[in-house]
Amino acid sequence: MIFWGPPGSGKTTLAKVICKHTQSKFKQLSAVTSGLAHVREVLQEAKQQRRLTGQACVLFVDEVHRFNKLQQDVFLPAIEDGTIVLIGATTENPSFELNAALLSRCRVFVLQKLDSSDIEILIRRALSDTENGLQSQHPEIDDDSIRALAIAADGDARTALNALEMAVNAAAAEAIDGVARVSAVHVRNALDRSHVLYDKTGDQHYDVISACTCHSCVNDTDCVSA
Repeated sequence: MIFWGPPGSGKTTLAKVICKHTQSKFKQLSAVTSGLAHVREVLQEAKQQRRLTGQACVLFVDEVHRFNKLQQDVFLPAIEDGTIVLIGATTENPSFELNAALLSRCRVFVLQKLDSSDIEILIRRALSDTENGLQSQHPEIDDDSIRALAIAADGDARTALNALEMAVNAAAAEAIDGVARVSAVHVRNALDRSHVLYDKTGDQHYDVISACTCHSCVNDTDCVSA
């Protein structure tokens, strides 16, 4: 399967959820950093594992479109004989970036960017999580700052959580009583500029050129460009 969606929409997370629930071995590659020699090595390991244990391997390939259309053929034999279950993630239209042979063997799932309300839920969860989140720093942040951060993230959960961590860390460094009081300034500095998804040749190009993305509009106040 191919997950097609904007950054921070949950492509990698979904792949890991699938792997966990199918109790499969999980391998992750990035087409940005992995060459074909590494891919072939991983495929050989998956083949040996399947022969010895019968356990399937879920191979997650991030930015799969970075492999050119000839390089993508390396996955075909392993998909055909069941050595791997391929999950590819891409921010680009698979119809243009993946070759026909690979695309015909995959189902494409289109992911949309998250709503700001969804981002708010993730932010609050991160603030209260004692194991994987930021609760150990005893953060305090008002609803307006959370809402502004969620809107400015523009549907990208990764951007929101990274900015939140930066803001909490900055507030914690200034704290004198052990409480990280996150102000609008901390959030604004963490989001030093509005996060806008843009690609000069893809779908986002036409979305962006038809909309104002000044800081005021992103934060739902009066437009300064009007």
